[in-house]
This record gives sequence, structure tokens and C-alpha cells, in this order.
Amino acid sequence: VLRWFSILLGCGTVALTFFVAEALFPENGNLPFLAASLTAFNPMFVFISASVNNDNGVWFLTSLIIYILILAVNLEDNVSLIPSWLPKKLLQRQFAPWLLGVLLGLAILTKLSALLLVPVVATYLIWRAQYHGNWYQAFREGLIIALCVFVLTSWWFYRNWILYNELLGTTTMAELYGFVRTGP
Repeated sequence: VLRWFSILLGCGTVALTFFVAEALFPENGNLPFLAASLTAFNPMFVFISASVNNDNGVWFLTSLIIYILILAVNLEDNVSLIPSWLPKKLLQRQFAPWLLGVLLGLAILTKLSALLLVPVVATYLIWRAQYHGNWYQAFREGLIIALCVFVLTSWWFYRNWILYNELLGTTTMAELYGFVRTGP
């Protein structure tokens, strides 16, 4: 069951790669197929997607966050670029920060490398503030995103602090996998 779930996440990543390319280059009809094909037929992607691990989840969530950010930017410029099957209400200003916060929190829980999405989302908020000229609104949206991430992930970081005396748990993980020498 877990292997099929991993394969499903891999298929979702391929589909989101198609949608991201289509949203970025709406005039070029072949580029989304090329992007999805390069992702789907990458041997390591196929191998990892067929196994049970957290990479599939973080790839899917990262692709989804990037796609939502692109759609939110497109919503500001041209509503017709938003696919008809996607509820536009989720991308509106009052719901987008909540959606991004939940997805970012889930991605961070899936794998710590998703912390690299924090500057990406921050860049989006800065762009939105400059585009609308409303820094207060961007600050408010940033607080909503941070609140969602905190609510979803704080228990994990607290657990790491209690068990390993560090927030991220990376030193302990490196020791367990033999990446750090504990003796001479």
C-alpha cells in the first residue's frame, strides 16, 4: 500500500511539473510535455518513486507549492491563465496564505530540506507587497503562513529538543548513519 502511495505521489509530481511548465509558458504547447517527460523518465526519479521514502512526498508538496505560487502571481495579472478545474477562491488573497502555510508545514514535516522553500515563499510575499504597495498585508500574510507552519511543526521540533537536545535532529541522524565520528 505504501509503495502504491509513493508511486501515486510520483505521478502527482510529474503532473504538477506539466502544470508548472504550462503556467510558466502558456504559449509553448510542447514544453510542458517535455518537462513532464524529463521528470517521468529520469531513471533515479522512477527508482525513488517506486520505493517507500519521504522524497516522494517532499517532491510532490514542493511542486504543489511552486505551482500555487505561480498561479497566485498569474491571478494578479491574468485570471484566464488559471485552469478552470482549479477553484480560484483558494488562490485569492484571504485564502492563499492559509493554503501556503499548511502546505509548507506539511513539506517541512515530510523532510527538513523543505525549509529551503521558506525563502521562496518570503520572496513571493515581498513581490506581492511591492506589486500592491501594501507591506502591512504582506506582513499579515507572512504571519498567517508562519502560524500555520508553527502549529503543524512545533511538536516535532520540541520532540527533537527533548530527545536530542537540538531542534532539527540532524547531528543525531548523522551519528546514526555514521556520517559523524564519535570516537578517534
